[in-house]
Amino acid sequence: MQVVLISDPLLNEYGPLRPVVLLSKKLSRKYDVSVVSLKISEFMRRKLESQSVEPIDLGMNSFSHESFGMWFEACLPEMFFKIYAKRLGNRLSLDECRILKFSSMIAVPADIWYGQGFITSTLSAVAGDMPWHFKLVSRAMKPLTSFMDKRLLVDMANSSRVVVANSKYCSDLCKQAGIVVDGVIHEPIDCEIYRPTTSSPSSDYVLTYGGKETQFSLIKKVADMGVKVKVFGAKVSYIPAYLRRYPNVEVLGRVSDEKLVDLYSNAFYTLFPFTDEPFGYIPVESMACGTPVLTYARQGPGETVVNGVTGWLAHSDDEIVKVSTELEKNGYSDTVRDACRKHSLKFDVKHITKEWIKYMRRLE
Repeated sequence: MQVVLISDPLLNEYGPLRPVVLLSKKLSRKYDVSVVSLKISEFMRRKLESQSVEPIDLGMNSFSHESFGMWFEACLPEMFFKIYAKRLGNRLSLDECRILKFSSMIAVPADIWYGQGFITSTLSAVAGDMPWHFKLVSRAMKPLTSFMDKRLLVDMANSSRVVVANSKYCSDLCKQAGIVVDGVIHEPIDCEIYRPTTSSPSSDYVLTYGGKETQFSLIKKVADMGVKVKVFGAKVSYIPAYLRRYPNVEVLGRVSDEKLVDLYSNAFYTLFPFTDEPFGYIPVESMACGTPVLTYARQGPGETVVNGVTGWLAHSDDEIVKVSTELEKNGYSDTVRDACRKHSLKFDVKHITKEWIKYMRRLE
């Protein structure tokens, strides 16, 4: 059987693109696998081919290098003319394939569609810490983006035999939009890559991520307590200037996967103050490296972190600061790191692939 995974623009292997890359590799051991995308970078093309996966690039010409910009460019032509769906139909005999759709940009019928969140929800949540021009454009475009987002996602779901969400939170969002969700499969990580690198972590800093969905004001509050905070993330421009030069804050920028795993492994804990996160890889990666997580008791991270076992779930900024203070004073049990690693294996790609195969077999 040929299995086709349909992806959003595949320029790297991070965030919502990771399930496509990891699952295609595992599924290629059992099936003939192709990955279809509006645009595939040369790096990702070579990576897929090295995994015995056929890359199919639909040749999108884009002016943007950001996921949102490419989404906006693709939505209108796909919504009204099904341009990319037609291109795909010319490349493959879709009736003979098992179609797994991870994209909200290509309106082709599928066996399973994977819902990973609403773009407009993320845009609304991240606007607070963004520059004024971002807020202005986001506010002006909100009616159009909301209409396009909901209509495309409803079309994606209605044209699929089965709908699966990446979290209960995302499932609830879909249901509010009138989409019937058949189940939840969390997003995978590779626990052979994300694993503890030391049995004696230094624990002399707190690690956090800096991106468009980060609540930077809370990082400052934790640093105000005298806590040393290291911030990683490729989009340094998203990090406010006041934080980049703030005492006790070290901005690392983009780091290699190897370096990131070592940073996770040696951190005292990982702080994840997000604004909107349907799933959230940071907490799961951290736990896989044996390091507990301090984050909010909501959305995706509220489902993956076990409060008091693999980290701490707070209901407010003040509570995060309070817990951080207590951790600095009292530390935590030596059993926590082992519990983190054990819990993270539930998200390992080996386990998650089995969940996907179960859904695929129900359709046979």
